[in-house]
Amino acid sequence: MRFTFYIVIVQFLAHNTYSQKLEAYKIVNESIVKNYYKDYRIDVPDNWISHKTDPGLIAHTPKNYKDSIGTFSNTPSLIIRKERRSRDINHLLKEFLVTKKSYYKIFQYEILKIKHPIYNNCHVVVYETLERNGKVRIMCFLINDKRKSFAIYYSSNIIFFDDHISDVEKMVNSFRILN
Repeated sequence: MRFTFYIVIVQFLAHNTYSQKLEAYKIVNESIVKNYYKDYRIDVPDNWISHKTDPGLIAHTPKNYKDSIGTFSNTPSLIIRKERRSRDINHLLKEFLVTKKSYYKIFQYEILKIKHPIYNNCHVVVYETLERNGKVRIMCFLINDKRKSFAIYYSSNIIFFDDHISDVEKMVNSFRILN
């Protein structure tokens, strides 16, 4: 009896995990994106799509990569993460670097300072990782407001990283915190 119970539980969990993975990379419409982005807004170009990711985030990817979206995909994508509130942009940068250095054995990066049209100073951390499908370049835009802190990640296989940088720049410049 116990053995049958365990088999039923294992099958349920396996099915539930499979269902979640199918849901994770589902393309979503603009109303779902707006509902998800309650604290902020970003203008996504018409030639990009929005989709769910692992672990429950919303990502934006150029439409021509629609069929390549998946767990270990290195397609160009942009994700916004709300960070813990920081005193200022320099503190946010320090926290980001400490976290990344604890995660990666060797963390080599470049820091750029740019001006955001709304939030003025913005740090951009550029680094590369070696993934299953090749080398990935990541640009993380750190934005700090008096009320909230955010990290906007643009990542892509290095082969086509530069192809979408102008769209990414427009999206980052359109980013605005609500409330």
